[in-house]
Amino acid sequence: MPPQTLSAQDEGTDVWRDAAEAGLRYWGRLGRLTFESVAALVPLVAELRPADADGAAPSDADRAAPTIAVEAEAGQAGVGVFLLENTTPQQLDVPVAVTPFRNVDGHTVELAVAFRPEAIRLDPGDQVVVQVAVVVDETLEPDVRYQAEISVPGLSETRIPIVVRRRASAAPKRQAKTKTRAS
Repeated sequence: MPPQTLSAQDEGTDVWRDAAEAGLRYWGRLGRLTFESVAALVPLVAELRPADADGAAPSDADRAAPTIAVEAEAGQAGVGVFLLENTTPQQLDVPVAVTPFRNVDGHTVELAVAFRPEAIRLDPGDQVVVQVAVVVDETLEPDVRYQAEISVPGLSETRIPIVVRRRASAAPKRQAKTKTRAS
């Protein structure tokens, strides 16, 4: 019996299938690693919170809500992440929203904000890491904090504070040279 030979089409199909399977394994492992990293960091951050002068941990009323800090130079996007958990007994399918950004003087700015995933679908007890990206533009004053709140209506009444700051450009500004003519 002659050995079986694969056609070029069969070999190409095998290569694509193997590449797709490898990609799925990679992204699956990366997702698990991200989740495990966040799950490991949340308790660590809680342990690192400062204690009061008498050594007691701050009460819930004394603790400020964790804030997502995003900063970038003008024209760049800053990125942050947060973890959501469905503690309700039903499946939830809810959007993520953000309030307008304001500086300390109350000046409001409109910034391009994107969430990944855009809508949250969680079964009871499930968790998801949400990525938020904010485009920092020229309308923001350098080194000024602009604050807003992220909400997930239907999941919790809790709002997540987010602060965006435009970093001053690292590139030195060019100064115009003036030429003088000798008479």
